[in-house]
Amino acid sequence: MKNPLNQYNSHYRYDPEGDIIVDLGEEKKPKKIRIKKINVFLFLGTIITTVGAGAIYLENKDIISNPLNLIYGVPYSLAILFILGAHEMGHYMMCRKHGIPATLPFFIPAPFLFGTMGAVIKIKGIMKNRKVLFDVGTAGPIAGILATIPVLIVGIYLSDFQLIPEDKSGYLYFGEPLLFKFLVFLVKGTAPANHSLNISSIALAGWAGLFVTAMNLIPVGQLDGGHIIYSFSPKNHRMISKLFTLILIPLGLIFWHGWIMWALLLIFFVRFNHPNTTFDHVPLDGKRKIIGIITLIIFILTFIYQPFYFE
Repeated sequence: MKNPLNQYNSHYRYDPEGDIIVDLGEEKKPKKIRIKKINVFLFLGTIITTVGAGAIYLENKDIISNPLNLIYGVPYSLAILFILGAHEMGHYMMCRKHGIPATLPFFIPAPFLFGTMGAVIKIKGIMKNRKVLFDVGTAGPIAGILATIPVLIVGIYLSDFQLIPEDKSGYLYFGEPLLFKFLVFLVKGTAPANHSLNISSIALAGWAGLFVTAMNLIPVGQLDGGHIIYSFSPKNHRMISKLFTLILIPLGLIFWHGWIMWALLLIFFVRFNHPNTTFDHVPLDGKRKIIGIITLIIFILTFIYQPFYFE
């Protein structure tokens, strides 16, 4: 039987009969955190693009005639970087807890609406078992949502109800997931007749946090949701991945065309396979199953079937 060992789980081995012998030595402790230049470069680039996006697109400020107007984009930049950083650091710190080699987050700058395309970490080690996979998969969304909720509360508080204009052509609307609607009701109450909430740039950062959380929790391939599904049932992971990818296609035809593009990305890049853990037979315990149900609730509360639309 092949021994799929690496620097992470090298203290495990198989005997000649294929039975697993464990705890032959202590796990290697993760190396000290080393910040690479590429991480710093991308982070600084994302600060620039998110500050610019916040000032230009979200606060409608003219930075050409007055470059100091860039300061209006700082609150949005801090909010969105805090949310994305919390999500990826959740994964990273859980990797360190379990001794799995992983990189620090790579932030991805982008010169349009949100100023960023998110952040990622690269996990270099093999997962010891499904418990470890589950811990790493859930840590990001849970840390991200815990960061998003206070940002949303502050952002909604700074938002105002405004009269809906008679001519609504050309207006970009953002879909409201259940958690967003609940927080709006909690903080601002019910909108007056013929009014809608004109969200602040900080609230939009929180909205983006909900969107990113839901996208990552889609149970496909090696997305966070795919990790969680595999940790529950390796045998059904591929079938569930295909099913949810197919569901995205009618959602794209009816509500938002972006779902079709996302389905194609999942098919050709993320795909439906998931690598085995070293000891796939180790089941999840009851506590982790409860946390799994919580992540399912988070997915339901954050999913937006029509994220963007025009009237």
